[in-house]
Amino acid sequence: MTLNPRLSIPGAIYDSHMAAVGVKQLQALNQIMQKQIRDYSPHRLAICGVATGNGLEHTRDVGKVYGIDINPEYLEICRHRFDHMRNITFLLKDMSTDPLEITAIDLVIANLFVEYIDLAVFFDKIGACLKPNGTASIVIQKNPEKTAAISASQFSKPFEALTPIIQERNEFVTRRAAEEHGLIPVNSEYFGLPNGKSLIRIDVNKPR
Repeated sequence: MTLNPRLSIPGAIYDSHMAAVGVKQLQALNQIMQKQIRDYSPHRLAICGVATGNGLEHTRDVGKVYGIDINPEYLEICRHRFDHMRNITFLLKDMSTDPLEITAIDLVIANLFVEYIDLAVFFDKIGACLKPNGTASIVIQKNPEKTAAISASQFSKPFEALTPIIQERNEFVTRRAAEEHGLIPVNSEYFGLPNGKSLIRIDVNKPR
């Protein structure tokens, strides 16, 4: 069996690269997650690609949180960092193939996640787990022309293993895929990064 490249990047390297001066995605995504939660005040929240737990401190007032990731090491780091927060359950899943098995979710957060999953599969599973009037808030990365998807840092070498599986996402294609699965786009927001890249937040709602 071929090892999924997302399993090959140690948690410490992941955090160091994402927070590096020329990248600063860890910091940006933390602020975005805080805003996603504040905008919707969910009682039941699912985070797809929770990684090492960036932003989980903002979920203290959420009734139930599901942190989902494919990497068992990342989830173990999360458990260690947030063992004081009893509202979080961590789920080891490959969402491309594993059933999600959670329901009545108010808000799904999927930040820099849909680049690693077929959009039709993602929106099918998200649509099934959201409750009516629930929302999925998705962040994708926009790269300047002729710029690599993986930003350069002193820690970026292990991330090169992701290059064959990254699927760069276009805002309009992502919104259209959501609409094809009965989800209605309700909001877009742009966030600049220091290296010239940007993050695009796309919110879609499941009708009542």
